[in-house]
Amino acid sequence: MIKSRSLLLVASTLVAACAPDYWTDQHGKRIEQQSLTSRWLVVNYWAEWCGPCREEIPELNALSIERPDVAVVGINFDALKGEQLREVSYQMNIRFPVLGQDFAEAMDLAKPAVIPTTYVIAPGGEQVVSLQGPQTVEALLSVIEGSSAQP
Repeated sequence: MIKSRSLLLVASTLVAACAPDYWTDQHGKRIEQQSLTSRWLVVNYWAEWCGPCREEIPELNALSIERPDVAVVGINFDALKGEQLREVSYQMNIRFPVLGQDFAEAMDLAKPAVIPTTYVIAPGGEQVVSLQGPQTVEALLSVIEGSSAQP
């Protein structure tokens, strides 16, 4: 177990080292890599046509506002880009950054078979858990705070 955890940490470090310095969100705003990897990161795959995704958007918005020590980002499952991504994000009232497939590839996140899927990543880049289905602020903070308490 320790060896596999060490290998995972080395792999995460290598992926982070190969990642770009920044990504651009749905509004054209630059999101620095360091601002995401230096704190807890919640990455949510969503789609416009997904009812459970729509259900959890307010929870993710609340988490992004209430907890500045946790970065929340989205990835559109259908790989929308540009104006189309901006418009759908606006219609769904997404208030957190939505990044592209290049972000998912750099962070070594597999495209999920089920959505919504939410990845929780510890500071430094180690994936803690992959959660399927709509999440709440309480559930996500339980994972983060539970993992933070682990030695």
